[in-house]
Amino acid sequence: YSEDQVRKRSDAEKGILVEDKNGRLVIQAIGRVGRQRVKTMQATPVEESGEVPLSVVNYVARTQTPVVLHDACRDGTYASDRYIAEFRIRSLLCLPIVHQAKLLGLLYLENNLATNVFTPDRLEILKTLSSQAAISMQNANLYASLEQNIRDLTQAEQALKNSEQRLADIINLLPDMTCAVDLNGSVILWNRA
Repeated sequence: YSEDQVRKRSDAEKGILVEDKNGRLVIQAIGRVGRQRVKTMQATPVEESGEVPLSVVNYVARTQTPVVLHDACRDGTYASDRYIAEFRIRSLLCLPIVHQAKLLGLLYLENNLATNVFTPDRLEILKTLSSQAAISMQNANLYASLEQNIRDLTQAEQALKNSEQRLADIINLLPDMTCAVDLNGSVILWNRA
């Protein structure tokens, strides 16, 4: 988009999805106007990314309160943030993604070409979308956890089978008749002798 198109549209130029991973804020995705693809960051810590104003992101994460700045580089509270000062950010929105009073992440949007981009109407729409995103993130986390549990169970089952096979091999090597019984007295393993 050209600068005029962005001003007319009054949209974000850059959007970032930040996830709270066990109390640590990490960037999972970045989208920019004019780019066809969203860049996934593979859980890059926000403080190492250089992609967001840390003062804003940390405040929103701590308070779970949205921050809307209509002219961030002139804002009395946040204008001194290194990121805002360096990139001359104009409009900025940082919205917590919360589910059942638990912070799951943040949606960060910025526009450094126009002021007053994020209106109250747009904020309400984004709040609605963020509540849907929270449910999706929660479901994705549950699914990933379930997948990990299945992998762990599969590995434990394979380890148990390997252990049982080693025990059977050892018992088969014994020259005398040998058997194993369970707690009920049932024979569960015996050797060739």
